[in-house]
Amino acid sequence: MKRLIIVVLFLAVVFGGARSAWSADALISSMAPDFTLKDMQDKEVSLSSFKGRAVLLNFWASWCPTCTEEMPAINKLHKDYVGKGLTVVTVSTDKSRTGLSNYLAKNQFD
Repeated sequence: MKRLIIVVLFLAVVFGGARSAWSADALISSMAPDFTLKDMQDKEVSLSSFKGRAVLLNFWASWCPTCTEEMPAINKLHKDYVGKGLTVVTVSTDKSRTGLSNYLAKNQFD
């Protein structure tokens, strides 16, 4: 629940037009390091390919109760803000691609 509150506050600042007192140097130093992983279609995707976009990056697993509890809210954020400049990137730590595919299909997440 804490993570969801943080996400909602983040979205309120980003999309609510609020001005931030953060300096460019502070923002640059807080950027996530680049990495490349394969998506569900086996295509390589790098975090750096989303440069210049607002990105919600979420690491999760289908076996994690807290993660599965927050996934509907994250999926709703994706649906509500995909056309408004927010890119939602979720990275599963599941070891089985089959189990992950089944979980996503069962829950109809985008």
